[in-house]
Amino acid sequence: MGTTEQRPSLKEIRAKIRRQRYISHCLKAVLLPAGFLFLTLILTLLVFTFYLAVFNIEGISMEPSLKHNDTVIALRTKDVRAFDIIAFYSRSKILIKRVIATPSQTVDIKEDGTVLVDGRVLREDYVKEKSRGKCSISLPVTLKEDEFFVMGDQRAVSLDSRADFIGPVKREHILGRILFAV
Repeated sequence: MGTTEQRPSLKEIRAKIRRQRYISHCLKAVLLPAGFLFLTLILTLLVFTFYLAVFNIEGISMEPSLKHNDTVIALRTKDVRAFDIIAFYSRSKILIKRVIATPSQTVDIKEDGTVLVDGRVLREDYVKEKSRGKCSISLPVTLKEDEFFVMGDQRAVSLDSRADFIGPVKREHILGRILFAV
C-alpha cells in the first residue's frame, strides 16, 4: 500500500506566504537600521582615524581662545598657516599653540612683548596682555624651510617656541590644525 501525499490547500499556501512576508518585513525592520548604524560607525571611525583627531586642553596657555579642559577637534594636516592653532609633538608630549611665523620668516620679540615678523609688528587681537614671557632662545630667529614659530595666547605663562627645549616646530611634528572647540 502506497502513501499519497496531500497537496496543501490554497488557504495554507496563503498563510505560509503571509508568514514569510511578515518574517521578511521584520528582518528588514531590524537589519536595515542596524546596517545603517554599522556603516555610520565604520565611516566615523575611518574619519577620526585618518582625518580628525580629538585633544583635551590642559592648562591656561591658550586662554582666552581655548580654556583648560576644553576638548578640541583637529584636522590631521601638515598644511598650516600663520595664526592657525595647531597640535604638535614636543618631547613626547602633545602641545597646542598658535602659529606666529612660517618657514623662512624672521621672528623678534621686544622686551615689552611686541612680536615682529619680518620686521613688521604683528597685530594680535587674541592676546589680552603682551609679555616677552620665558624666552631662552636667541632673538631674532630665522626659521628654516620646515619650521614654524608657535606661541601660546597667554604669553606670560606659555612654554612655546621661545623656550630652547621646544624651539621652532618642525613640519614633521605637526599633528594637525585645530578646527573648533567642543
